[in-house]
Amino acid sequence: EKERGEKERAAAEAAAKETAAGEEAAAREKEKEEKERGGKEAVVEKERAALEDAAKEKLVKDAVEKEADVVKEKAEKDAAAEKEKAEKEAAEKGAAAVKEKGEKEAAAEKEKAAKEAAEK
Repeated sequence: EKERGEKERAAAEAAAKETAAGEEAAAREKEKEEKERGGKEAVVEKERAALEDAAKEKLVKDAVEKEADVVKEKAEKDAAAEKEKAEKEAAEKGAAAVKEKGEKEAAAEKEKAAKEAAEK
């Protein structure tokens, strides 16, 4: 009976050790899976953040380009208006100069005609 008790106790200890080893292995496996899942979630989160950053950068870049286009377009319109104004002023000055020259020539002709009339 003593022998049987020792065998049972030894068998129980062996079973307990085996169960403990199995539970320990299962716990390690579970911990490993959780780490892998956590690692995958971190990678996904990192990729999501990178995509968000890229989208924000693109929005900023697009806004800057649009603003630059608006500024360029305004500058071109202002330059065209300034050119048109300068051309108009030049044309007016030219017309005034032609008119003044014509008036001087007409006055000279009139004076010449008056001298000729006085001489006769």
